[in-house]
Amino acid sequence: MSDDLDLSDLTDDQLVGLARLVAAEAARRKYPVKHAARAAALDEEEKARIASLATDAEWAAIRAEERRRVEAEARAKARAEAQAKAPPPRDATQEAEWAQRKLYARMVAETLGTGWTLNVWRAREDSEVRVYLDHASAQEQRTRYGSKKVGPHAVLYVTGGRKNPPGKLEMTKIDSSARRAVQAIASLAARRWREIRIDCDDAAAAAVADLPYPSEYLAVRKNP
Repeated sequence: MSDDLDLSDLTDDQLVGLARLVAAEAARRKYPVKHAARAAALDEEEKARIASLATDAEWAAIRAEERRRVEAEARAKARAEAQAKAPPPRDATQEAEWAQRKLYARMVAETLGTGWTLNVWRAREDSEVRVYLDHASAQEQRTRYGSKKVGPHAVLYVTGGRKNPPGKLEMTKIDSSARRAVQAIASLAARRWREIRIDCDDAAAAAVADLPYPSEYLAVRKNP
């Protein structure tokens, strides 16, 4: 019968007053009525408490699930970033090629320091071959006669050309004590590759074994 009563229109004060009246009236009744009224009140309190606990537990479960999802996404992102940074797997041929690049990068770093690129250039049909060594600070600068490279750099005219004899080495802002070593490195690179551009800092850090220096370089090594 009580389930049919609609108390939703009562204000909070009216509901509290009604509860007091019900409690007082039940207290005047016989024991079975008192006991039943007390049990009913306790049942409602227990139901409310259980509902509250269930709600808290559900929210805790939702938060735990969200935390697990965020952690899983973070781990997946970290794995993806690590894979992106990791060098691709190399076969034996690639491993050997990178070992050669590292060898030349080590010779350049030992002779000139860090921040250099090594570039072997060939004209069509090998009519002209040059090897360039450029520091990161070297820049092309426009002049009234065209352009001019400024900053530390070197060029070996392997085959020569209209203006330069074969084997001529030009060095700018490089200590003259490095001339013979630079000449050897550039000459060896021209024989090793038809064309290539090597970032020496990156190549020197490659995870491959160090090859022994060529005897031609050892003979003129600047800093043995």
